[in-house]
Amino acid sequence: MVTCQGERVKLHCGNASLGLTIHSASYGRTYPGYVICPYRGAEDDKDYNCGESDVTDTFKALCARKNRCRVKVNSALFRDPCPQKHLYLTLIYSCGKYLIFEW
Repeated sequence: MVTCQGERVKLHCGNASLGLTIHSASYGRTYPGYVICPYRGAEDDKDYNCGESDVTDTFKALCARKNRCRVKVNSALFRDPCPQKHLYLTLIYSCGKYLIFEW
């Protein structure tokens, strides 16, 4: 799942008994703007590949094990690896059951 900077990522498990598992999350830009998350000047931007930050732990803290989660994607929440660029979040997640052990 890809969500552009300034937009909200909305995750939801269809079954109320399931919770979110965050497998990976990264924030940055590695593809040109005419491919993912267009921005002004993307057609002439030759220096678009400025890298990504691994934000998996941050995203897990916000959303793991919840049935639904909404997060606004911006550089205030995630460290900005590319100042002055229009970035995006790349996220891989699934829904699953969590076992609770009682002794």
